[in-house]
Amino acid sequence: MQVCNSTQSLCATTMPEDVLKMIIRETLPKRDNLAKRIAFPGETLRSLAQCSKRFRKLALEEKRDWIGREGISLNLLGCRTGVEAVGYVIRNQLRGANLEEFPNLDDLSVAMLIASRPNLSLLYIKSWKITQVSVDRIGSLTQLKELRLHNLSFRIEQLDLSRCEDLVLAECQQGSLLGKITLPNRANSLERVIIERCERLQELKLPEQANALQIVNIFECHALTRITFPEQANSLIQIWFQHCNALTQLQLPDQVDRLQKVSFDHRTGLTLIKLPKKAGLRRTKL
Repeated sequence: MQVCNSTQSLCATTMPEDVLKMIIRETLPKRDNLAKRIAFPGETLRSLAQCSKRFRKLALEEKRDWIGREGISLNLLGCRTGVEAVGYVIRNQLRGANLEEFPNLDDLSVAMLIASRPNLSLLYIKSWKITQVSVDRIGSLTQLKELRLHNLSFRIEQLDLSRCEDLVLAECQQGSLLGKITLPNRANSLERVIIERCERLQELKLPEQANALQIVNIFECHALTRITFPEQANSLIQIWFQHCNALTQLQLPDQVDRLQKVSFDHRTGLTLIKLPKKAGLRRTKL
């Protein structure tokens, strides 16, 4: 059904603000169904945006929130370098920055980003140019909820996230010299921990209050000898270990009652596993 411009304009000016925001939010694609064309989806919304300044203003605000919330690649928005991407985040006051497509991102750009946007809730970085200085700065982001660090350089030896108590996702890949990862004790919202190719990591202690923890994936951490799970965790769904040759024992909390999958490959050194009683499983030797 066609709606005339006058009717559209009237709706855009008389509708409650929360209703307009809900309409805009529903038209934006989710992270798993992202269209490369970032614009007003559909002719109706485009017409509304053109005929109502109020709607246009709300649409731009929702678009900015959406880019940060869904971790939209800044490369899709026209940024070609790490400097351009950081500038875009600062100018638009985004709460999230997906910088994974900028391998030239350096310490200066990260310093500018964190100094200007200390309230970042999402940060994805894939750059071998950043050093320990940048990683230390990332640890100061107290409102961070999602962190993905890939392709870390040989100059990074530790990752301290003890101040990031709102973490939901902590993911670190390819940290060749990374020997220590510190997670916050009070990470009640932490759901996923993914550690890959951190070959010097010897011990991993999951937060004591990570009651929402669901997924733990550890891949090619050859020096890992010990992993400690929170005693009160009861939401664990998936545990996956692959190529963790030095890990010989694994003890899961008795409170876990949702465990669906525990997976190991033949190159994992586990010889003793204690699985939770509430899940109906018993101590198993490999």
